[in-house]
Amino acid sequence: MDLIEEYKLWDPEAESVIQDLCKNKLNLKLYQILKESGENLLSNVFQFSLEYGLLPIIKFLYQAKKVKYNFKWIEQYMDTPKPQSLDTAIKIPIATGKSDKTRIKVQLMDKYSIRRIDCINYLLNMRKYSKYTYGDGNFYYQYNR
Repeated sequence: MDLIEEYKLWDPEAESVIQDLCKNKLNLKLYQILKESGENLLSNVFQFSLEYGLLPIIKFLYQAKKVKYNFKWIEQYMDTPKPQSLDTAIKIPIATGKSDKTRIKVQLMDKYSIRRIDCINYLLNMRKYSKYTYGDGNFYYQYNR
């Protein structure tokens, strides 16, 4: 049984997730990953799902398939943006205080940022149900229930 079929059995809302993939033209990217990944299949699909904010797939991979993820996969979305990304990013002003004399902070967003933040929050909350290991200078988390 392939990964998509397993996901459809696990998640009753899988069809809407797949329709969302098609609507955003991500289905071709996902199928390319499924075709080329080999032994790194689950990790590659996990990283793809994190990049595009596919929370239901993240939950499936983390809880059902027990995918171990590198914390740096999350950190890359929390880093200071590179100067070249400033040209294409959506810049959203965020007030930092109630006074007129406070500064404005700018948050860089892309089309998938809100959904990606939901995935990151989920993974950060799930750390309490996870075991972590340290190796090669990285922290790895895996669901432990």
